[in-house]
Amino acid sequence: MKVESRIAILTKSNSIYVLCVFRGNFLEKIFLDYKEENIIAKIQSSTIINEIRYSNIGIGEYYNERKIEEMCEIIANKVSEKLNSDKVNF
Repeated sequence: MKVESRIAILTKSNSIYVLCVFRGNFLEKIFLDYKEENIIAKIQSSTIINEIRYSNIGIGEYYNERKIEEMCEIIANKVSEKLNSDKVNF
């Protein structure tokens, strides 16, 4: 894997889906939604989709390294805490 490759990771924390796009080890873009299909639609309509080389959502090659996934999970948990998404009914 190239160091500067874009990696898209989808994760969920409480009731919020978070899609993190990393370039190398740096978070470059983040997508948030309460429905997984909405987040997939957002990334598919974004210009960045053509630059994603690895992901866990079927874009590019399958990404299976834990390091970046763990970073996205931490981000998702913190965002969820700030939004109190576990207390909101959807």
